[in-house]
Amino acid sequence: MGAHSSAAEHSAYIRTVLGSNPSAPTTSLAMRATRCKAPRYTKSEVSRGALAKWDIIIMFYVYILQSKKDKSRYIGITSDLKNRIEEHNSGKARYSNLKRPYNLIWYCAFLNKIKAYHFEKYLKSSSGYAFTNKRFL
Repeated sequence: MGAHSSAAEHSAYIRTVLGSNPSAPTTSLAMRATRCKAPRYTKSEVSRGALAKWDIIIMFYVYILQSKKDKSRYIGITSDLKNRIEEHNSGKARYSNLKRPYNLIWYCAFLNKIKAYHFEKYLKSSSGYAFTNKRFL
């Protein structure tokens, strides 16, 4: 009798926690309850695919940096803007190493990675360069 009592209590607990249909079998409810628990990881430990499965919005940033040294510009794209600017200014970014330090003069956030890459490519073109001078600076 003790085994039936604990199974009934467990089933009532699962129904209360999940707020689900009481006619559904308790084994599937218990399996669903354990499957829905997302483990806690830091962003660096988790791949982008896993973050997308957890409904975390990932933004992509197109940015323009200006060198304090010679006033030249660098246009780039990243999903972690703060970290990327630190990389540029610390010398970890290979292309922009010689012209550091940099100031962030403009950035734009995109939800779609492809659109962000297309906009970055446009800004690096001659018409995008003229657009940048006219609209952003």
